[in-house]
Parts: sequence; C-alpha cells; structure tokens
Amino acid sequence: MYKHELVTTTPEAPFRVIIHRDPEAEILLHWHQALEINYVISGRIQYFIDGQPITVNGQQLIVINPNAVHGVHQFKNSPTTTALTLQITYSFLEQLIPDFNHCWFETQPVDQKLCRRLTQMMVAETETNPTLKALSQKSALYDIIYQLLKNHCDHRELLNNLQATPQLTIAQQVIAYLTAHSRETLTLPKLADAMHLSVGYLSRSFKGQIGMSVMQYLQLIRLHDAYQLVTNSQQSIDAIADLTGFSNAKAFRKSFYRTYAMTPLKYRQQVKN
Repeated sequence: MYKHELVTTTPEAPFRVIIHRDPEAEILLHWHQALEINYVISGRIQYFIDGQPITVNGQQLIVINPNAVHGVHQFKNSPTTTALTLQITYSFLEQLIPDFNHCWFETQPVDQKLCRRLTQMMVAETETNPTLKALSQKSALYDIIYQLLKNHCDHRELLNNLQATPQLTIAQQVIAYLTAHSRETLTLPKLADAMHLSVGYLSRSFKGQIGMSVMQYLQLIRLHDAYQLVTNSQQSIDAIADLTGFSNAKAFRKSFYRTYAMTPLKYRQQVKN
C-alpha cells in the first residue's frame, strides 16, 4: 500500500510495463506523476479514480491522468484476469510534448490500435534479445503517445501538475497516517485529533475525494496486509488478525469472507493447491 508511488525507470526506457495475472489482487488507492494506461485483456476489473468507480471488461482500456488518486478491485466472480499496465514518466512526456502540462486524456478511449500497441508491449516482454525488446517497446511507446495525443486528448487551461487541492492534501495525509498506524487501535476522533481537524470535516473531505469512509479505508489496508500473510506465510489466523490491527480473529474472518467469499484458511488451502 502506497501513499505515493514512485515510478522508477531509466533514461533509456522512461516507462514501466507491468503484467497482472492475479484473479484476486487488489491495489489500494495511491497516486503518482506518471501517465498510466491499463489494458484489461481478459476478465473484469473495477477501478477507482478520484473517488469514482469504473468497471472495465476484457479488451477495454482505461487511462489514468497524472496525479489522479486511483486503485483497483478485481471482482471475485470474474474469470481469471489478465491485464497490462503501462506507466510513462511525466518528465519524458514533458520533454516530448511542449504543452503536456495542459493535456488531459480521455479516461476510457475506444481504440483498437492502442490495444494492439499495448499487446506489442506485452509480447516484447518475452523477447530474450535486449536490443530487439527495446526497439519493439519503444516503437510501440511512441505510437501509443501519438494515438493518445491525436485522438484522445483534451487541452485545458487547468494544469495536470497543479498542487493538490486542500481536500486531496487531507486525503493524502490521512492515507499516510492510516498506513503507518493501521496495526494500532484507531478511532475517527483519534485520527481527527492527529490531523487537527473536526471529525465532520475530516469525514466529508476524505469521502468526497476517495469515495469511501475513513474507517472503510482502514479496513482495506488491514485486509491488504492480512491477505499477504494468509497467502505468503504460515502464521495462524489469530496471529494474522493481531498483527494487522483487527480487533479479533472473528472480525478478521468476517471481513475476509465478505471480500473473498471464503474463510482465510480455506483461501490459503486453495492457493496452495
């Protein structure tokens, strides 16, 4: 879970390609300066962008503009999901496009050429020759940028690299605090006191920006941490509940079942098999 994601690249490759093949994975809300293009190849994924839920089916695209708060929830009953994420650094786009800071891209473009170029990016990941891989991905990258700029770009006076609004700043601070203290006993009044805000203003600001309540988001952080321990450790369920901040094992089991439609132990056994 990240308050802010640093997209690390190299000057030779100012982009990052991520291939997702986990039918149950969730990515908690975060943000970064990079432009992000997601291509859902199969399955169905629900994205949250600036508090708005957007469902994306197989063979569809979603574009996330720089600094947008976003996260991912994959539907439990979706078929095995395969998706590709392409992140392009802000500095590279700024050098390439003189007025890039005024560019706002369409969130759900319908464009088969973009899909083909993103597929080319994914196929190139299997190329064993580094030179051929670089050439294939860079040619696809420039065509992707060209298609987005030509067909799916809205030039606005509003800059896409503006400093965060007061509401977003509050949300960022709250997420950072929740992440650092998720294993502690937290209440809304305690959090409001730490943020030097009233409970009402904190609740309204956070939900308006993120799309869920503060305590719902805290549960997501705890569940995210617990999921990692369920699938990657031999810790007991009681120990996992304690380590991740749940009030007790019963509360943890209930939260886990509500999300994954099975108990933590059964889920662990399924992963092993």
